[in-house]
Amino acid sequence: MMKRRSLVFGLLAGLAMSASAQAQLGPGKTITLMVPYPAGGPSDAIARIIAPRLQQVLGQTVLIENLGGASGGLAAMKLLQTPADGRMIFQGSPNELILSPLTNPDIGFKPNQFRHLTQITKNPLILLARPDLPANNIDELIEYSKKLGKPTPYGSVGVGSLYHILSEDLAKQAGIKVTHVPYRGAAPMFQDLAGGAVDFAILPYQASYKGLQEQKKLKMLGWVSEKRDNFIPELVAFCESKGLPKFDHAIWAGMFLRADTPDDIATKINAAIAETMKTPEVRAALEKMGSIPVDTTSLAVAQSFFEAEVAKLNGMTKDMEFKVQ
Repeated sequence: MMKRRSLVFGLLAGLAMSASAQAQLGPGKTITLMVPYPAGGPSDAIARIIAPRLQQVLGQTVLIENLGGASGGLAAMKLLQTPADGRMIFQGSPNELILSPLTNPDIGFKPNQFRHLTQITKNPLILLARPDLPANNIDELIEYSKKLGKPTPYGSVGVGSLYHILSEDLAKQAGIKVTHVPYRGAAPMFQDLAGGAVDFAILPYQASYKGLQEQKKLKMLGWVSEKRDNFIPELVAFCESKGLPKFDHAIWAGMFLRADTPDDIATKINAAIAETMKTPEVRAALEKMGSIPVDTTSLAVAQSFFEAEVAKLNGMTKDMEFKVQ
């Protein structure tokens, strides 16, 4: 009798825990989609495409919160300060959740404190230059830099960002000397790129670059990839160069929860994101802005991918010195 009673109580407790977890994501509950940058940037644009459909799928309100600062670290820390009930989803990338703690000793978290639900987009990277730079591809930029007689200035959106690290790696592999000029965002960097204060920058592709090149505010030198991209198929890729044919990188965005979020909640949100990302209108809008929608994966595959990214970027940064400003 005691064994039977214990079994019944155990089943009831399990059902109660499951019901509680489901209730936390039930109708009438608000979900916050945390974007670690101010409104108006690429990350915010992705969130505003995804949020309305995600709201329909979940059957509850999805509100976007923009919180910039500390290379996305402030937003990540806010997620860790909220309950692990799935009601705050972090839309992040390697810049905030991997590179921030690797390059800034003041960041108070580690990548393993986050649970990767799935990738949502991938953005090809592109090499940009000032409009009057006497170079039209990566090989010509390398040749120009070697003849310059002084370090070539380049811009990035911040110390320790992926674009800072990749530019330093590019310089190392190409055998050129460079000077890093960090900015607080892409907008001021574009102003200096157009004005000639910096010579080049690596950034995620955006559809607006075509217009900026036509206005002679920048020059596109090539895809940072082992193949050309369909967004601008006539633009050369690094694979066609003599100097850096194997230099192949991209940036991705994904959805995250706290690492200690219960499995049933994570599974439910992962399924909702999967349905959202299958929506033709969502995929078309993402492609129009220059992002490539990524098919949703299982939680196990997503976490393995994230851990591999942590290991890769840790290897790239271990010999670099960072002066966080």
